[in-house]
Amino acid sequence: MAMIGSALFALLTGPPALRQLLESRVYPLRLPPEPQLPAVAYQLIGETRARGPRRNPGLVTSRVQLSIVGRHYDEAHLLASLIRQQLSRYRGQIVGLDIRDMQETDSHDQDDVQAPHLLAYRLETAMSHIETIMQQLEQTLSGQTPAGPRISRSLERGYSYDDFPVIVLHQHNDLPAEGSPLGMAYRQLQVELEILAEGDTPHAACDPVLSAAHLALQPLPVKLPGCHSLVLDSLQWEYDEDNPALGICRAHYRIHYRRPEAEL
Repeated sequence: MAMIGSALFALLTGPPALRQLLESRVYPLRLPPEPQLPAVAYQLIGETRARGPRRNPGLVTSRVQLSIVGRHYDEAHLLASLIRQQLSRYRGQIVGLDIRDMQETDSHDQDDVQAPHLLAYRLETAMSHIETIMQQLEQTLSGQTPAGPRISRSLERGYSYDDFPVIVLHQHNDLPAEGSPLGMAYRQLQVELEILAEGDTPHAACDPVLSAAHLALQPLPVKLPGCHSLVLDSLQWEYDEDNPALGICRAHYRIHYRRPEAEL
């Protein structure tokens, strides 16, 4: 729900007319006690993941309930109308989420607060292929190496851990590959695993993390739709100038995948 929630927050606080009414009062699950009004709460009430004959395509249909509350009845309906204009049949990418369609399935007034609630917006969402790969990389590595849960795509968080070892994931270039058939795009995504480990021999301290990470990544082409190979291109070792005991190993991988030409 985190990404859908972030997308809804951005969509509902972006347009000037909505921002003037709501400011930033868009909340997950329920409104806070004694909230300033008007305000909106969103809640995921159902989710269906599309299935393919061999691999799942990564398309998710989510049913989200929006509770729209105003200081009085007309204000709530005005806000509901503005939200409809913003969300109805929305398509596009926002906060890293590729939204294919939004449809309102029903709405009603709720008697206890006399404010309209828009119920069960249907969001057909699909992340880009690159984002799907990067999230799967992070999930695959988490807990499978001596770094434990200290796996991060965020530089700020990755470089702020108090303990080592740490793996920081870097997303580099996405390049075309040869041999694409009509209607399909063959691509190669370049990613980097930056391994930080401390020890008397700093580079040797990186080695068990590298070995475990490489082993954990081998099933990745089977797990990811459209992914057909993962290749370790190069290894690079460095020292940290401020911490002589800290070794740095950079493992550069190429992930070969295919996607429809019209998609990202």
